[in-house]
Amino acid sequence: MPQHPPTAQFEVVINEMQNTGRNLERLLREEVDSLRVHIPAKMVSRTLRIPLR
Repeated sequence: MPQHPPTAQFEVVINEMQNTGRNLERLLREEVDSLRVHIPAKMVSRTLRIPLR
């Protein structure tokens, strides 16, 4: 993919998401819900890995 300024990259991503045929708001809500679980799980994983070494 050619290099674009950050704003252009964001627009490309939004356009691709809209072209999936899925509801964009629903897709974003699912991603946010997924991140709400993933980020704390990753933090716990990294925190516990240090003392276990």
